[in-house]
Amino acid sequence: MGKVSSADKMRTQTLREQGYGAKAIMAAYPQSLWKLSTVKKICKRVAQRGSATERKAGSGQPRSARSSQTSRELRNSLVPKKNRAART
Repeated sequence: MGKVSSADKMRTQTLREQGYGAKAIMAAYPQSLWKLSTVKKICKRVAQRGSATERKAGSGQPRSARSSQTSRELRNSLVPKKNRAART
């Protein structure tokens, strides 16, 4: 079974907002090979966040890890000490 597309997630969200449960959503799309647990997770996400496609706040790579200052500090720490004076 492949991933659930974002269009399928939006359809699931719409049905969930109309009051359908996980089993009823699966019955509405018999051609889909979704697992019940996957549909339940999508329904839970809709209940918690209000959307099936939005990511949880704070998930993913922090942007501060990609700042230019952090890159400079890393670059300076990797340069051997005798070459640091020549680079600066």
